[in-house]
Amino acid sequence: MQLYWFICTCDDVSFQSLGCQINNIGTLAENVFFRKIGPGYIEDCFRWAHQADPDAILLYNDNKVEGMNGPNKEKSDGFYHLLASLIKKGVPIHGCGIQAHFNAAGTGNKRVPTPRMVKNQIHRLGKLGLKVNISEMDCRVSQLAPDLRQIAQRQIYHDIIVAALTEPAFDGLWLWGFTDRHSKFRVVFVLSSLCVFVCVSVLKYLIKNCNHQASLLTHSACSLSRF
Repeated sequence: MQLYWFICTCDDVSFQSLGCQINNIGTLAENVFFRKIGPGYIEDCFRWAHQADPDAILLYNDNKVEGMNGPNKEKSDGFYHLLASLIKKGVPIHGCGIQAHFNAAGTGNKRVPTPRMVKNQIHRLGKLGLKVNISEMDCRVSQLAPDLRQIAQRQIYHDIIVAALTEPAFDGLWLWGFTDRHSKFRVVFVLSSLCVFVCVSVLKYLIKNCNHQASLLTHSACSLSRF
């Protein structure tokens, strides 16, 4: 952070540290940092990052944590409890990212959480004093019938974003690119090597003004291309 302090004002200090296997869902994964530094490595990393740049906004980012009491309840709860414990210890953490890699045809724990689940998760994270962003949103539709793909994708983006916007703690959306040109996944509008951030004010404008018969993301791309 000292090397890039002049361009990095917001940083994901720790990324996907929670386990997602049957034996460790919602608890710290025994990754290389856990093995070499110990279970307090996340706390240490945030403190080191804050020492390097006291003005930086420091975030924790993870996947399958988007919905409270949703398809991945154990991991979503583990995400909340991890952040709550860091705050209780006085760790300098300012916000978090919920990734939102969705599959429109998903079932079981791979199904898309409902908008209410997402809203409730953002709400309880906000009650901790954290800002919350949707950090890597995309929606895969290749397993659906071709005539349903754009309809389902449009509805999921719309409903999840509208729900998130009802929470004061929500501060923006990172789209995982605009096309699937560089992705291993196909028939995906927003998955590539490019990440684009859309702030809350722009999202509110798009929700209010875009034609619901057209893709929300298409309007997002057109609006952002003017800046």
